[in-house]
Amino acid sequence: MNNNSNHKRLYRMLSPEEREEIMIGLRQRESIRAIFERLGRNQSVISREIKKNSTEDSRYQAFWAHTRSTKRRKESRCRERIPNKDTKR
Repeated sequence: MNNNSNHKRLYRMLSPEEREEIMIGLRQRESIRAIFERLGRNQSVISREIKKNSTEDSRYQAFWAHTRSTKRRKESRCRERIPNKDTKR
């Protein structure tokens, strides 16, 4: 019997090259399925990436997507380091 409770899920951020591949695939009107199969990523990773990092006019641009993602990740790390003033010690 496999016990997955001790298994830690590894997170690997999309690389700029993978984001380029997503952008190219979308511009060539490839399906999300074709894109995730080509990149070897889960379908949900690709669809979340497109939803989170598309521009207001629904265009996906790799450079801006990577910039936004990196900024969000840095902000998240900063929030983790700053102790919450409301918590009691």
